[in-house]
Amino acid sequence: MRSAQPKSVPTRTVSSKTSNPKVGAAKPPLRVVGPPPKQHGKRYGLVIKLLLNTRIVIALSFMVLVGSLLMVVASHAILAEKQVTLDQKRLELSKLQSVNQNLKFQISQLQSPTRIIADAQGKFHMVIPNSVVYLMTNSIGSSTVGIKEGK
Repeated sequence: MRSAQPKSVPTRTVSSKTSNPKVGAAKPPLRVVGPPPKQHGKRYGLVIKLLLNTRIVIALSFMVLVGSLLMVVASHAILAEKQVTLDQKRLELSKLQSVNQNLKFQISQLQSPTRIIADAQGKFHMVIPNSVVYLMTNSIGSSTVGIKEGK
């Protein structure tokens, strides 16, 4: 079995065509190298993936927490608004019930027989009759059969 040796990267030298300002100093030759070899194996890749997944889970959990807190705040605002509306409706209801009680009292006063008689005699100059005459008809609907008087 052969042991795995890193691939050798071919090197090439680049010569400088420009003159060196320093007469006595020589530049080292430059060489082009490839990308560095991977230094971490599968284990480090799993750790990086796990860290990324953990960060995603933490970020999502934070978003859910913030969203739920916003929903709670919004629901409390709606609840407070509805409570104010309910208080206004209760106040309006109590006022209307008071008005209703006053109107019922006025109706009972207007329907009393003594007030009706007093208004009929005073405003319309009506008088109470001395006697009442009742007309009777037979069942066929013809003329008057008899007269009944009462007081």
